[in-house]
Amino acid sequence: MTPLLILLHNGFENARTWLPLLPELARDFRPLAFHRRGYDPGIPLAKPEQDWVVSLHPPVDPGDPRAVAQSIPQDTVEDGIEELAEIVQTHAAPGEQVLLWGHCLGGAIALGYAARNPGRVGGIFAEAPGLYSDRALASKATWLLCDFQELPAAYQDYFTAMHGPERASILWHSIRSHTASYIMNPRYSLLNEIAGLKVPVTLWQGDRDVYFSPEYLEPVLRALPRGRSIIEPGGLHDLHAQHPQRALELARMALGGVQ
Repeated sequence: MTPLLILLHNGFENARTWLPLLPELARDFRPLAFHRRGYDPGIPLAKPEQDWVVSLHPPVDPGDPRAVAQSIPQDTVEDGIEELAEIVQTHAAPGEQVLLWGHCLGGAIALGYAARNPGRVGGIFAEAPGLYSDRALASKATWLLCDFQELPAAYQDYFTAMHGPERASILWHSIRSHTASYIMNPRYSLLNEIAGLKVPVTLWQGDRDVYFSPEYLEPVLRALPRGRSIIEPGGLHDLHAQHPQRALELARMALGGVQ
């Protein structure tokens, strides 16, 4: 059976970030990208993409700001692990080992899920994952605290295209309130939880990432006996968008032979 590959988006995007990669991934995997709770923009997709993208919860009325705001949970790794467990339960065959590709928060969710579910994950491709924080890293994320209207115009346009004009500013307002979660919290760390994880993990990191330097991975690699890193020269934070063909090549290399 072709292996199931679940793709986990970061804290700002939704499953549509993976759309350009899905047709190629379908040659080697059963790709499944899912919108985390509250992130489904309700934008219809055509086949075959609609068969590769799922949502845990249907989108709420974008014209109801209160409903939209209430539909978005705290963006914690805990939330994501619970949602991923639901996706695996629903879409994986009984006893099947799944493959995971996670970006940033999605990468942290992937490793956290694997640590808590031994034997359920066959391999992980983690793209710029945030697995711990400190004061210096948390300070890099303070730009998240600004109002939507204060963001650079190009980023406003990108965020609006991803989430829809009715939802963009409301979603951003919710995201910027999550100051105690993930790398915004200088005390956040998954290192103890993932220590000794027996799953093969490939860490893909850009050397120009706005959050994580290549040195950031050193304690992560010490915690992962089967971990390895790939540092992308000139790589930014959204590597799969910056270098889509390279992303596909590395994903096949990292995950193609683990089952």
